[in-house]
Amino acid sequence: MPRQRTFLLPVSIAVSVICGAVSNASAEDWPMWRFDSARSGQSPQTLPEDLGLAWVRQFPAPKPAYRTRRIQFDAGHEPVVLGKTMYVASSHNDSVTALDTETGKTRWRFLTEGPVRLAPVAWKDRVLFGSDDGHLDCLAAADGRLLWKFRAVPSSRKVLGNGRLISLWPVRGGPVLHQGKVYFAAGVWPFEGIFLYSLDAETGEVVWLNDGSGHLDAPHPQNTQALGGLTPHGYLVVNGGELVVPCGQAVPARFDLDQGRKRLALGGRLRPGRSVDRHAIRSPTGRLYRSPLLCRARSESAGPKGVRHPAQRQRSCRAIRRRQDGWRPQAGHDPAVREHFDERRS
Repeated sequence: MPRQRTFLLPVSIAVSVICGAVSNASAEDWPMWRFDSARSGQSPQTLPEDLGLAWVRQFPAPKPAYRTRRIQFDAGHEPVVLGKTMYVASSHNDSVTALDTETGKTRWRFLTEGPVRLAPVAWKDRVLFGSDDGHLDCLAAADGRLLWKFRAVPSSRKVLGNGRLISLWPVRGGPVLHQGKVYFAAGVWPFEGIFLYSLDAETGEVVWLNDGSGHLDAPHPQNTQALGGLTPHGYLVVNGGELVVPCGQAVPARFDLDQGRKRLALGGRLRPGRSVDRHAIRSPTGRLYRSPLLCRARSESAGPKGVRHPAQRQRSCRAIRRRQDGWRPQAGHDPAVREHFDERRS
């Protein structure tokens, strides 16, 4: 039989050494990936001069979702620490494991229905994380009890991914916590819908939802305009009043932290062809056509000064206009997606 590869957790060793060498001091927490919501990678904790090995735990090497190294956001284990407990997510056995930082022994383990590819968030007395099953789970930090479970997607539809049955909308926009709210994204295929959330970390209630970023009219590197969409892969970042969403090999997207609206990286007036009013498209006649996923069109008064619709893009506008009288989903859409957007429209 081939030998099973193992992945050493160097961060866990370092944390154990600190706890053992400075037993009278209270070590600082490391509550999320790269310490804080800004992903600064800086902690106020001061390390002692003399360090020694306290214990070692070995975990099976994770299998990244993609072969391309540029988007291997899940190539290694990323532990977080709260008090004297370390929490390690695993895509190998679909779990989050709690370890005692002084002994390295397992305190509890929670299993999900899909790979957990991104580090959890530890906050107060709870641990929050998303997985490829399309849910965000909130556990009691002390014993791993499920406090609440939030389904971030419109249905339980499954798809084959990485040799596994996973949600059609896996949570691969890594959670970040800021001022009592947890932000994350579900979905990786724009044409199937992308769901960007802000939840109350205490209750799991929705603060805001952006479900219209699967179809955005945006510039491409070839100096062309085309309909594309958000592709959340990796850890979300809070940058002042903005929420930054990494998009695989594409440019990260920026959203308003309080309301979830997409921010356009433009200076001064909007240039011709740019999206306006939550990624809508304005036609030459003054009508405002929203995202194909929302399938709505409504008359608007004169929009922001300078917004025009080039003649060469009238075809895209007509394609969207044809959808305004009813839902015409693309191949592969789940009926529950239609119900979701119908509810949003009513």
